[in-house]
Amino acid sequence: MLDSFSRNCSICSNQNILIMNNKEKLTKAKYAEWQASLFGACVIAFGLGVLLSEWFGSIAPVLILIGIVLHAWGMYKMNQRNEKKD
Repeated sequence: MLDSFSRNCSICSNQNILIMNNKEKLTKAKYAEWQASLFGACVIAFGLGVLLSEWFGSIAPVLILIGIVLHAWGMYKMNQRNEKKD
């Protein structure tokens, strides 16, 4: 009886390790996908900036300021949410 119990616990333990390893792989894959998406968006934004620089050159400082404010707000909210999880 005890041998059967320890064998079942060993199987459960191995399954948990397998599940955790799969979650780590999924997390890393999702992070890599997020990075690729972010880099792609940055390249698109840079390309659009170069393409439209003649038309929007005069309001570039305002657009940069708006971008800084939006980014700062988003980072603040993200950090605030992450602090609540801990």
